[in-house]
Amino acid sequence: MNPISVISKKTAWILLLIVCITGLSGAVTAVTIFSDEQMNVTYSLAQYTDIFVIEEAYNGGFLIGGHAYSPDTDRHAFLMKTDPYGEEIWSQMYKGKRIVAINELDDGRILVASVNDWVHPESPTAAITGTGYLILTDQLGNIIWCEESAGNAPAAIIVQNDDILLAGWKWAPVDDPEGISGFLEHYTFDGEFMNSILYEGVSIHDIRKTDDGGYLIIGNTGNPIETPYVRYGHMTKIDSSGEVTWRKTFDERSLFAMSAMNDGYLIVGGTHPYGYSEGEAWALGVSQDGELIWEEKLQGYAAYGVAPYGEHYIVAGVTGPGNPLIALIGTDGTTIDSKRLLDAEGRFTAVKVLTDNRVAVGGWSRHTGEVEGWFLTFDPYAEPVEQQPIQSPGFGIIIAAAFGTVAAATLIHKRKRD
Repeated sequence: MNPISVISKKTAWILLLIVCITGLSGAVTAVTIFSDEQMNVTYSLAQYTDIFVIEEAYNGGFLIGGHAYSPDTDRHAFLMKTDPYGEEIWSQMYKGKRIVAINELDDGRILVASVNDWVHPESPTAAITGTGYLILTDQLGNIIWCEESAGNAPAAIIVQNDDILLAGWKWAPVDDPEGISGFLEHYTFDGEFMNSILYEGVSIHDIRKTDDGGYLIIGNTGNPIETPYVRYGHMTKIDSSGEVTWRKTFDERSLFAMSAMNDGYLIVGGTHPYGYSEGEAWALGVSQDGELIWEEKLQGYAAYGVAPYGEHYIVAGVTGPGNPLIALIGTDGTTIDSKRLLDAEGRFTAVKVLTDNRVAVGGWSRHTGEVEGWFLTFDPYAEPVEQQPIQSPGFGIIIAAAFGTVAAATLIHKRKRD
């Protein structure tokens, strides 16, 4: 037997083994968060894309709003319409840095609120100021009217009877860094400003109607200029005229979103003002009159959205050092499942329960290599689907080449032996 041919043959088989091991270690699995994930889409509308709000469109599909940065324009607030599968139908850009609220009317017209913020040039403490915009568009996102709300940061839109209710907060004055105030502004459907009600000392991050015709508002207070911590979060009940009925406070909590739960509410937030990249994420269970039933610390440093999810609740937010976080929690605050997506930078901000009981989640991530808007839907009643590995690019070619090498070596050995 020719020793060289034996060595060639052994070398080829060793090469095949190495290639197989290398190839298998390069196999990747599709990025999934939970087994009941239904849709996983990314969007790149500009250099950077970030989703802040999701609404289900009346005629199917989704209305998605957020931030899309491009250096050649001062319009970075985007609104996009998609089909039911997440494919873009149209998108439009508006004044402001980001869309923060969307409300589609029965006739297909769309109300959106955007905000533009920046460091106040006269502030010795680098206080943030800005301007809000309330915009009415047609069915294709073309502007019908746009009203500027100087000094305001909108957070939510509610349509009631024949007028529009815009909720949010006013930036603190330069000479009074703690002088933040929540506001409720009323507009007609022609864009005419009617009146404004202020709530001194507190911001408004979320609002929901109550059965008695009033509203619940939540937010936080404190001095984010001198310290990143908040003094307390608040849950305030107001009647149909906007008058305060009662207010409950929660020390060192910043409250961002709420959902109805049993005979009360589930509220999520953190320990820092909105947008800080540090702190602790928390969930609170409260009664209908705002009494604290339980509170639980969650993974991550902020929870920005919450929605019912089957028998549980889905919570979306961000974890350190700056990665998306999504969790399932029970009605007592127990964490059922939690995913900290540490493979890439990102954040989840938007959560929306859909009419078919699915839940849509949105934000941004760099897991594709670019800063893109990330949109997912989950179905709590779906049958779990086992994810199949996806072969690395070129793996089949490498295997074929390896087998060819082995075959060639074997053939050489056979010919020399003959």
